[in-house]
Amino acid sequence: MALQHHERVDGSGYPSKVQANKTVIYSRMVAVADVFDAMTSDRIYKKRVPPFDVFRMFLAEGIGLFDTTILHKFINNIAPFYTGMWVELNNGQVAQIAYIPPHNIINPIIYLDNEYIDLREKDELQIATMLP
Repeated sequence: MALQHHERVDGSGYPSKVQANKTVIYSRMVAVADVFDAMTSDRIYKKRVPPFDVFRMFLAEGIGLFDTTILHKFINNIAPFYTGMWVELNNGQVAQIAYIPPHNIINPIIYLDNEYIDLREKDELQIATMLP
């Protein structure tokens, strides 16, 4: 797992540049979790990004890089854990994630000012950061 977790389905990874059919399934699982953790964690060289941005990236760019079966299972299993969490929006307001629609996990429904808001319908609102 450790040796192959940077390999990608299309053969663009490292150290051996092998395609998915030459890697063990556990390495493909760790690959998804590792990228998710790296992107959602603060680093010396970069700030963390909200998990919903990572889900968006996985669904847009990750399809050719990661095992799609593993990718979808990972997203569908981790997304519900963010229900109830507090977030800061790009306009500075603080809201709570009320519901994450399984068919549209990148746009949760938030509770803000005694109102439920579907972020899919509010292009101007985005989750800027997750709050502790």
